[in-house]
Amino acid sequence: MHDALLDDVRRFSNDPEADELAAALLVNRVLDDSLDLNAVKHRVQCLVDDCSNPEQPWMYLAELGFAGNRASYDSVDNSRLDWLLEQRRGIPISLGVLLIHVARSLGLTAVGINFPGHFLVRVGSQLVDPFRMIETSERECLADLGDGNHPAALVDAFREASPITVLVRMLSNLKYQFARRGEWHRSLDMVDLQLAVDPDNAHLLIERGEMWWRLGAIGSAREALQRAISLARGSDAEIVTLAERRLVELGSDEGLLH
Repeated sequence: MHDALLDDVRRFSNDPEADELAAALLVNRVLDDSLDLNAVKHRVQCLVDDCSNPEQPWMYLAELGFAGNRASYDSVDNSRLDWLLEQRRGIPISLGVLLIHVARSLGLTAVGINFPGHFLVRVGSQLVDPFRMIETSERECLADLGDGNHPAALVDAFREASPITVLVRMLSNLKYQFARRGEWHRSLDMVDLQLAVDPDNAHLLIERGEMWWRLGAIGSAREALQRAISLARGSDAEIVTLAERRLVELGSDEGLLH
């Protein structure tokens, strides 16, 4: 992973003018470093300019065929804005970013909603499911979650998602997709990008240690876990216990496994 991308993520996280589209373009670059940013922005602007339903832009996008990629939901391409614009298929958060940008460009108030497991968008007072590009309600969304969620976990279910939250969530999607495929080096890259946003996040450092362990770099794994302990000691006993247990499991070997 290029240092330039890490630097751009750091700049993004400190830029009060950064928006969700910029977050999605950063993620797009993670997957394709040859991306023509201006070409993607132009295509998005064309969608804004041609909008036939400026009061309900989700209906406009639905009419153009933008919808969830049910056939290949786990494909990393769903996190690529350029692929979304070409295929008109994506996952809730990539479709949501597009809807937010189009709506705002048309003068509407639009924010992402960091709903668990399914990113949502609020346009004005209307809650929208970007995966289906239809109107929905909080009651319907909570019903879709089922009964397996503790009420305490749902207190912030409809909290607005900042651009930084959007970036971190998109990187998390890729992190878990790469991990499921055993591509630990790429999953590690996603953790490092998230740490560029939040360098003192002990949870991410434990994940970093796990990725390094998977890659056989025991010394790097121990370093990440020790930093997690240092950051969490006195504030998060659960994190400290978990990291210490991982250190014991690693043993004393500092080298690279073969």
